Amino acid sequence: MVGQLSKVAPLDCYPQTSPDAVQTYENLANFFLELALQETDCLRWLPSMIAASSICLARVCLGIQPHWKTQLEAFSDYDQSAVRACIVEIHALHRKAAFSSLRTVVDKYSLAKLQCVAQLTPLETLPPELR
Repeated sequence: MVGQLSKVAPLDCYPQTSPDAVQTYENLANFFLELALQETDCLRWLPSMIAASSICLARVCLGIQPHWKTQLEAFSDYDQSAVRACIVEIHALHRKAAFSSLRTVVDKYSLAKLQCVAQLTPLETLPPELR
């Protein structure tokens, strides 16, 4: 699902985006998705909600504007306000991932072939429109 959504919300704001930047974007979104999938608290979210939230949070973490694209809304059937709570929860998972006893996902996304996205420093706070 993240792969499909990242095609809907590509890094089109940067006309000369490198393949590495695109791969980092997709790997970061997949990292967030997998963090959420291992948490029982996230069972309350539909998989499509987690995927859309993961894409949005990856865009936020990488400084990609806009954070929520109209194409993403049309494809996922969620508006930004609908995914806000899920984004907040995944952001909290990202902030505590380095200290979690569940290491498999963090270790996997710490590999160079996945651009070491698990090593990116989590944002202290989310932008106001996502809090």
